[in-house]
Amino acid sequence: MVNMLRQKVRRDPSLAQHLGHHHFPFNFILEPWDLGVEFMLQCKHGVLQYVVAKTAFTIITYILLSLGMYGEGEFVWTSPYPYLAFLMNISVMYALYSLVKLFHAVHDELRQPIDWHPLGKFLCVKGVVFFTWWQGVLIFYLKAHGIIDDIGSWTGEDVANGLIDYCICVEMVGFAIAHSFTFTYKEYLPSTVEAAIVGYEEVQQQPPSNNSDGSMGGESQGLSYHPPEMLARPMNMKDAFWSSTLPSETLHDIRRLQNGVNHAAAQVNDSGTISLQGMSSSDNDDDRPGPQQQQQHFV
Repeated sequence: MVNMLRQKVRRDPSLAQHLGHHHFPFNFILEPWDLGVEFMLQCKHGVLQYVVAKTAFTIITYILLSLGMYGEGEFVWTSPYPYLAFLMNISVMYALYSLVKLFHAVHDELRQPIDWHPLGKFLCVKGVVFFTWWQGVLIFYLKAHGIIDDIGSWTGEDVANGLIDYCICVEMVGFAIAHSFTFTYKEYLPSTVEAAIVGYEEVQQQPPSNNSDGSMGGESQGLSYHPPEMLARPMNMKDAFWSSTLPSETLHDIRRLQNGVNHAAAQVNDSGTISLQGMSSSDNDDDRPGPQQQQQHFV
């Protein structure tokens, strides 16, 4: 992925400023990202900060609820809820921004030689995670301003919680249908992958064209296509449970990025990958994966 971005810049140098530049209001607080290791690590950092923030806010919320101090849905200065909601919204927005930057940089490659429906996948997953959260905040805001009020024996808070639950139940049906199309099993059928590889090889065999600036034309020249990695056999229940319950690679990446992107980028051994599993660390060499483990990670 890193090499692909660098090759795109070599073919069209203007992409370095176009893709690495930040728009309002992020341009006031973020420096341009260099297309390569820095760009990919910044995108990964932007997503992983939400994982840390969500975990921390969940723990804080639990403590405040236990103490009866959370004040859910109360938009007043003395309630912790609006402050936590505001900080959480900043984390959500930055995570989404990082994902949009990544999508904007590689959306062509995600549609060729196989159309992975990247926009549909993005909207499905982020709609479930973020849209439902914003929806709940909006409903509580309406309740705090008296637009959602008591109905019969139900208090305004009961009505707000009921609306949130009802909307989610209805929306999940639509999201489930959308998931069946955007995350279809057909993308992983051997016939689909083989046809995509054949089509990609045909493009690779085409002679490169010289542009007016002397650069080589053809978006796929010099790039290699890696089909989806398949398991030799289905995982047993125990391995599947623990691999999904304890995201060891995510925790590893969070620890590696805790000192910032520049520190993590300086530890990348292979400039063509952003897998932090393959990074050396002077702080803790015992965590360094062995050769067999490194071969399992590729971009």
